[in-house]
Amino acid sequence: MIEQLWRNVLAAYEMGETLVASNEVDDVVSLMVENKIDIQKFGGNLSALISRGMPTMASLFGGETPALPTTPSIDQYISIVNRPLSPLWLLAGFPDVITWLNEKQKSFLGPSVDENESATAIAELYGFDLDAPDNLSEDDVENPDGSLRACYYRNLVRNYVAQTGQKLEVAVEEGTEGDIYLGQEFLQMTGEESNFTLIATVTTKYYMELKTHYAASLPDETSLLAMSGILDANVYILGTGQLDPTQIVELAKATQGEDDRLLEVMIQFEALLLSVHTPELPHEEVLNACREQADAIQNSIHNAMGTYRGEPKIANDTRALMTSPQFRDLRNTAGVSTATLLGRLKNMIFG
Repeated sequence: MIEQLWRNVLAAYEMGETLVASNEVDDVVSLMVENKIDIQKFGGNLSALISRGMPTMASLFGGETPALPTTPSIDQYISIVNRPLSPLWLLAGFPDVITWLNEKQKSFLGPSVDENESATAIAELYGFDLDAPDNLSEDDVENPDGSLRACYYRNLVRNYVAQTGQKLEVAVEEGTEGDIYLGQEFLQMTGEESNFTLIATVTTKYYMELKTHYAASLPDETSLLAMSGILDANVYILGTGQLDPTQIVELAKATQGEDDRLLEVMIQFEALLLSVHTPELPHEEVLNACREQADAIQNSIHNAMGTYRGEPKIANDTRALMTSPQFRDLRNTAGVSTATLLGRLKNMIFG
């Protein structure tokens, strides 16, 4: 999900030009993720560079959302006159690195420094291979727009961190609410390849648990799908209040008649859930990102259906929401039927 968000952001156009060359997108996305660059700070810096610090007509008349945050080092590059020959994505994401590079270059280009020594020192910052064969072409080093290949900017960023020991100013504050990278380590622990597959797997397990043990209380597929989503989104419904259960119910109802209804519900449910974490992105962009992952989501659904045999957390969560009096309103919202005394006893004994 994080990689896809960055692809969406970097697909932006500025003055009719792409922000990142198509052959460099994967490398630039990797650089942003590796350094945990904050998408909102990046967006604020990029907007300031594009607008050159001038307010837009929409903002003057109150028709624009509040400005995204910018970082301290970007101010000196608002004016085009003061900008170095660096791509906008690099200036927006690593303005502190560019400032450091400029200072380094000034010291290397002093009158008392040998020209060859200066060239070698600058080349080392970028990680150029000075022993490369003479037949190395410009295409191996530069993009058509004259910017360097992303791998050299990666070396520059790494050298900045290693030599200064400073935290990148556009990076997220780790562990905070705005840290979109928090889930990366968790995904690695669970063996899931992305947030898309993780949500699909967990929601399908709730689906299977409900279908196996509570079918009598679920009058139709709509209530089954809605309750599966409500179970997976319970933290956002009962904990933070960021989602209303009726959103999930309406989503389930809207998919009636779909050829692969479970997949379509899963895609739309994931878009709803992931939008909570990315309020700065239009919902349609998040939904499109989910649709692009349809094959991976489908595989996760099939794998979970084929392998799920019950798990304590899934079973306990489901039992609580399906039987506890305090969740009666939630069940009613999803269209769950009131269990008979015999049904409640069976759940207590065999649940």
